[in-house]
Amino acid sequence: MADKKPIYITGSPRGLRNQAEKFNKAAWALYREGHLAIARYLACYTVELALKALRAHNNRRRFLKTHVLAELVEDAGLTQELTDKCASSSRFKASWDAVKGWNPEIRYEIKNHNAEALRILNAVGRKDGDGDGVWTWLYPKCKSRGRL
Repeated sequence: MADKKPIYITGSPRGLRNQAEKFNKAAWALYREGHLAIARYLACYTVELALKALRAHNNRRRFLKTHVLAELVEDAGLTQELTDKCASSSRFKASWDAVKGWNPEIRYEIKNHNAEALRILNAVGRKDGDGDGVWTWLYPKCKSRGRL
């Protein structure tokens, strides 16, 4: 991120969070229907949108134009919290490790293995889940930020 000037775009924190919720629900529904590649794609996109929603809330609706989750974590001011969470929970660390390499280009991969799709969906989690998913960790943060 330091090598180039960051590009920021605008968006509504609530709109981004709502889109993340819809993508997460759709990912699980598509998985149940056997559409594994797009389920995996939407699950990871859930995390990207949640991080952008948090950043947009903190900085007047602006967020970094990137798909690199580590950059979005930094941009949202969650680097230390993420580091602490990974250190305190090996299950959460495994979830983060599974999704941190997210790249929207995965939608072009012919990787429809059921086990891989389920691994990613479980790593992302659900907003009301009790597991160690990344979305499960991010969702309360999105909800607690004012009117998100």
